[in-house]
Amino acid sequence: MNFELNNRYITKRLASYKLNYMSKAEDLGFNPLEELDRSEARIVVRMEFRRFRKPVTIIQGIPTGKLAETARELKRRFGAGGTTKGGELLLQGDHRAHIKDELVKLGFPPDHIDMM
Repeated sequence: MNFELNNRYITKRLASYKLNYMSKAEDLGFNPLEELDRSEARIVVRMEFRRFRKPVTIIQGIPTGKLAETARELKRRFGAGGTTKGGELLLQGDHRAHIKDELVKLGFPPDHIDMM
């Protein structure tokens, strides 16, 4: 019985310590995991012709946590349709001329973006 009470006390003290002394992402002003994802990403951009010889820009290597948000933003900026399939971002049309600038504006390092 004494051991159980002591164990609960220690657990409560540890939880209190974590709440009071551990930094949260919002306390830092940025999320370090997101920054690591963007800086570690190796992005490959290429263009393929799909059905009826329509060009499609394919972007690989965007972290899965940022894939939907990045897709939404790029589709809005280019005024094009697109989707995410299997960890890839597909944009309708040939956007290779401007895609690198837009990815850099979204926070991806320019030296990690390869154009094919």
